[in-house]
Amino acid sequence: MQSALPPIPDSVWRPLQRTDAAWCTQLWNTCFEVDGGYRMVEQEWVQELEDTDDNPPEDGMIAMTRAGTPVAIAFVQVPPATNLWRATGWGAVHPDYRGAGIGQAILAWREARATERSQAVRADIPKFLWETLYDRQSGPVSFLTEHGYRPVRHWFEMTRDLSTPIDSAPLGSGVELIRYRPELSEAVREANNDAFRDHWGSQPITRERWERHYVGGESFRPDLSAAVVDGAKVVGLLLAGCFPHDFEDKGRTEVWAETIGTRREYRGRGIASALIVEWMRGVAEAGYEYAVLGVDAASKTGALGLYERHGFTVDTSSTSYAKPMEGTDWSALDQR
Repeated sequence: MQSALPPIPDSVWRPLQRTDAAWCTQLWNTCFEVDGGYRMVEQEWVQELEDTDDNPPEDGMIAMTRAGTPVAIAFVQVPPATNLWRATGWGAVHPDYRGAGIGQAILAWREARATERSQAVRADIPKFLWETLYDRQSGPVSFLTEHGYRPVRHWFEMTRDLSTPIDSAPLGSGVELIRYRPELSEAVREANNDAFRDHWGSQPITRERWERHYVGGESFRPDLSAAVVDGAKVVGLLLAGCFPHDFEDKGRTEVWAETIGTRREYRGRGIASALIVEWMRGVAEAGYEYAVLGVDAASKTGALGLYERHGFTVDTSSTSYAKPMEGTDWSALDQR
């Protein structure tokens, strides 16, 4: 692709490499101090750059000063898609180099690369450029909306102080709650895909991606994860994750419920409540202070009300912004 990225004084653009995690981390955290958002550790960037769905040298560029300081990054990422194609990724400019149009050029470069990648996708699949930002990030939000992106979905990050009492939530008859085990991985993945097939924007998760990103990463806590089974069939799941590098910034220790789901035909039987209560008790017994989860603010499953009944309150909010690509109409999102 012909580069449209502008020259930066005393700096050189080059293709992004899978070995650039340290530079990406340094730049991202420098921008975090100005833009807000969230801090990252190097291992998180290692995972981003090693994702098998992307090719950093083709999908990314990084600008380095001759003294070895990262000053800008442009990176396009495209998760697997079956019925909604979304191009997302990373764009950042060091605060000392802003005001010269570099950010705008990076966005244009990423959109052009996304357009190239979209050519390999079936014509009938809706295609969007996509970004999700915390609502407190007023600067980046304004930048996106000025360039044609619209808010399309809102999300809440909810927390639960585990020093307060945890109510019981007994399961109905015929099903059983069990601790997660590695041999359950594929059955849990299938249950997850079934549980989320009616959720807005959700895509089926492939076996490779599941093993790599959901139950194979360093953050996954199998000891705090569980499934509900009906005989040999997994009908509900809760996968837990822990990110100790966030504790200092947040001023608390916490464990996330990375995904909570119940097969549609088993909803209304207290499965999600039982999973949440078991998870919170395990997290508290392990010595953590808070339980945390994310939820679609407009979910039709009643998830927001469920979490509120279990003592969760909204801590932060974020919004997904989208821009349709050629051949896609905004109405395609109404059908998700």
